[in-house]
Amino acid sequence: MLADWIKGIASPNSTQHYLKRQKQILLDFTIGSFLDPLVTGDYPSSMRRLLGDQLPKFTEEQSKMIKHNSFDWLGLNYYSSFLINADRPDPADLKGKCLTDVASFVTCTSADGKESAASRAGIPDSTHIYPKEIRDMLRYVDRRYNHPTIYIMENGKEQKYNNTPIEEALRDSFRINYITKHLTWIQKAIMEGVNVKGYFMWSLLDGFEWTSSYTTGCGLYYVDRKNGLKRIPKLSAHWFKKFLQK
Repeated sequence: MLADWIKGIASPNSTQHYLKRQKQILLDFTIGSFLDPLVTGDYPSSMRRLLGDQLPKFTEEQSKMIKHNSFDWLGLNYYSSFLINADRPDPADLKGKCLTDVASFVTCTSADGKESAASRAGIPDSTHIYPKEIRDMLRYVDRRYNHPTIYIMENGKEQKYNNTPIEEALRDSFRINYITKHLTWIQKAIMEGVNVKGYFMWSLLDGFEWTSSYTTGCGLYYVDRKNGLKRIPKLSAHWFKKFLQK
């Protein structure tokens, strides 16, 4: 399950209360839309309020059935964070609209502060990296959903190719930095009592990415599509092997 975190941006027109409320609604529509029914037997109250009859209603018997042994552990994917633009419309104005309209008051910005195409589609922009917030996400899930067993199923950083020479593509020191920092904050969450039992880096090989096809790669191994799909280890693959052997 995608479990990217939500980060508010202060602006002259915002208040901490407003940002906190927006943040919780976004968490309800992302993480909560999956986990609340499994733990509480119903959707978050904010979703009920904003979407009304678009959500199914559960009988008491159905709620009990949903909650009964609903999962043994949670598999969470974390890449980066949404950034709330406080100048967007108030979430309450979205009442009666579909789930995807939540994206109309979320934005992800790149380092230059420009809104990305991904953000307009409601997708976290991987250029906005916040390793610390994987810990915030884990603590939130741990506290809200009764201390579940958690596995990080995906965590990684893409690189754009654009006819990049293979030699350059193999020098992915940024990926080593990304993994190291995220593992550091996962360890802190574990020391604070979060029950994280495993970590899977995304991904072993460059593959087909949903929003960018083959123009980017997330793998520890480069796949040479012009040479019989030959797999070539990147700098991160050599580093990760030594890291796991320690």
